[in-house]
Amino acid sequence: MNIPTLRSKIAWLQQQSDDASALRDAIHKAIQLCEARCNEAAYAARTAGTDEVRATALHRLEQLRGEHAQMVQQRQQRDATHRVAAQVFARVDGWLDRQRSDSRWRLVTSKKVAYTAPALEQIRQTIAELQAELFRVAASPLDRASIEAAVTQHVAALAASCRVGLTGERADSPFDIVFDAHTNGWHAPKPLEVLAWWDAKALTAKLLAAIPVTEGMSLADKRAATERLAADLLTAERSEEALIRAAHAGGTLIERRVDASPLAILGVAPDTEQSIRSVA
Repeated sequence: MNIPTLRSKIAWLQQQSDDASALRDAIHKAIQLCEARCNEAAYAARTAGTDEVRATALHRLEQLRGEHAQMVQQRQQRDATHRVAAQVFARVDGWLDRQRSDSRWRLVTSKKVAYTAPALEQIRQTIAELQAELFRVAASPLDRASIEAAVTQHVAALAASCRVGLTGERADSPFDIVFDAHTNGWHAPKPLEVLAWWDAKALTAKLLAAIPVTEGMSLADKRAATERLAADLLTAERSEEALIRAAHAGGTLIERRVDASPLAILGVAPDTEQSIRSVA
């Protein structure tokens, strides 16, 4: 499955956004009609010739005002539904734009489930907890060993980026020493690059002495935890999508979360076997 095929799969997301917009417009027209009827009833109440007619007109006016308030509330709800549907569509569409044109995908089939509100509430609570745990892991500092390894590697890369050359060594031009660095393109060396080239070990020791000692996770543990939590989160989001689709099939409209995974919404996963075959 390629990107054009995936893009065709989001047409139903666009349709949901369009349907919400059309229903919102219909409610807006109904509100306008109700407002006109309210004005007619108010005029009738003011110009009524008898108390009985005036009371009837006032009662009708109160009914119309109640209907008007309900319609305004419905319009607000539909406005929110339209915004969410449009945001979900835009997010998935933007995600597709960022994928490589030669990417291959496979369908992920989910077990059929019966929608219940408690089940959806529970899976969304699980999603919120996993997202919070992912944020905690991402915000956790690295342990001392990982920081030392990162600093040492970075200083070594800075030192290796510097290049020293000579001009005029054949006496055919003025003699000069050329000193360049090539991190992100050739440029005049920055102070840190010069220090790394001059004495990488001394600079590394100086930097490590200035870095405060903190308790944290090793880089390997952090990556493993992130991968595990991300996989658990995607599994939970696929379960959420299955419940939402079951609800839609039964006639119950459930708004998707704006930050829902495009992989879960589209029901796909990267075709790693295809990628391996193409590399081979």
